Amino acid sequence: MQILVVDDEPLFLRLLSAQLKDLGYCDVNTAGSGREALARLKSPRARYDLIMLDIRMPEMDGVTLCRHIRTLPAYRETPIVMVTAMSDKSFIDDAFAAGALDYITKPLDRVELKARLGMVARLRMQEKAAAAASASLSSYAIAPPFAFDDPITLPNVDRLLSPTALENYLLTLGLGRMHGLRACAVAIENADQIFMTKTPGNFVDMIGDVATIVQDCLKTEDAMISYTGGGIFACVLRGENGYDAELMTATANFSMSDFEPIYSDANMSLPVIRFGTLARMPSLAIGRPTRLLQLAKMQIYPAESHSPLKDRLKRRLIGSL
Repeated sequence: MQILVVDDEPLFLRLLSAQLKDLGYCDVNTAGSGREALARLKSPRARYDLIMLDIRMPEMDGVTLCRHIRTLPAYRETPIVMVTAMSDKSFIDDAFAAGALDYITKPLDRVELKARLGMVARLRMQEKAAAAASASLSSYAIAPPFAFDDPITLPNVDRLLSPTALENYLLTLGLGRMHGLRACAVAIENADQIFMTKTPGNFVDMIGDVATIVQDCLKTEDAMISYTGGGIFACVLRGENGYDAELMTATANFSMSDFEPIYSDANMSLPVIRFGTLARMPSLAIGRPTRLLQLAKMQIYPAESHSPLKDRLKRRLIGSL
């Protein structure tokens, strides 16, 4: 795995490089500034599998650099891990919103670093396999390269996190810093029907359309959004901000009607969107912070409602608890 480490402190670059090599990651390159990092990333001779960034750097900070990296076609999905002494929630929010996959605070713990790098290595292998399988999506009319319940990464949709990044965001915050956070789930009620009757390319395009509408409804600067598979988006919000599930649902479906000519030409049903009620972590909560996402998904449908998608979602949630 080729790694690029970016930090303006030469001593830290040497220390982290030594730690990485001690863990078996020997192909490590370093850059002392954002400008130098971009030059390396744009070079046709380099292709990095992981990028590690400090946040506080002169001229170009790590969050700005992360945004620039995400505009490079070759690095839209490459894991970016922040390795920084900055632990304030605002820095964590900005880093994940810019496209970071994970966030590690200095001083580094060897065991934690090994675990995080192992997660990145496994994720990178999965992404490469998925990319190879999806290289010609439009040709998979019968046997799609992914299952209905699989999450889908959409690099061309701004501020849409992978499920792993969204979970890492909550884990980085921890229970103690989740005060004020809320979560909701958004369901595409006829997603299974679209998946079964249209090509994978059609399905991925539909997910992208709905993601854009969800972002517009939630005001993207206040939300972290991820498509978790099974026709479900998980969204983390910084407060309630007048959230109204019924109004959001009506607004989203009205916005979706603007796409009707496109969907009609493709002989596709318009997605039917439903926003769930807001969930919050209970007072004196214990367990993993990612439980907030499970609570949100459990509230996507009223208790008395019945639908195939609801039954499928319940089975998935029971299996994850």
